[in-house]
Amino acid sequence: MTSFSKLITKCLRAWVEFQNRKRMARVMPEIIERKKLIEKNRRRHRRNRALLVEQRNEMTRMLRVRQ
Repeated sequence: MTSFSKLITKCLRAWVEFQNRKRMARVMPEIIERKKLIEKNRRRHRRNRALLVEQRNEMTRMLRVRQ
């Protein structure tokens, strides 16, 4: 049995993650599709390195533009 405080913590973390995803989707709409593809590849035991590198480079580019 999970304690009540652990359930509250789990709910709060899920809410924060949801808000982060929503915020990222506004800035980078293609990130949602890329994350879905990465998760799909993980389930099928396929390689993700190229997608992860592409995502990292895109995020780095976006952060540099904002500075």
